[in-house]
Amino acid sequence: MFRNALLMAMFAALVVGVVVCGGEQPAPPAAEKPAQPAEAAMTDEQKAEFVAANCICATCPSFLKEECAKAGEKGAYCLAGKSTVIIKENGCVCPQCPVTAKMGLKWGYYCTRGSAKEMMAMETEGGGK
Repeated sequence: MFRNALLMAMFAALVVGVVVCGGEQPAPPAAEKPAQPAEAAMTDEQKAEFVAANCICATCPSFLKEECAKAGEKGAYCLAGKSTVIIKENGCVCPQCPVTAKMGLKWGYYCTRGSAKEMMAMETEGGGK
């Protein structure tokens, strides 16, 4: 009985989380984390390979599968920068992306706002959000 109640409570919390996090609200920033030693030791080529292997952009509500495919875009906007076809922010999965956690990223909507490097520069210059 207790187990069923616990499972129902967990399911309800999951549903509420999905409902609250959905919609057209700006992506919440991922928790700021210092760069992990493994990330600091990675070469630029290894970082690019990690991003390509772990990118979840294709699961994002803002990602336009057909248009992006025609433009040759596969995602990895945190590394590549703005999309040439995505212009509307319809939700963001960046905070849940393994790349965000591994690389210590804290922004979202890279597809419409620019790469992590660009966002960091804007923040440093005082022009970031």
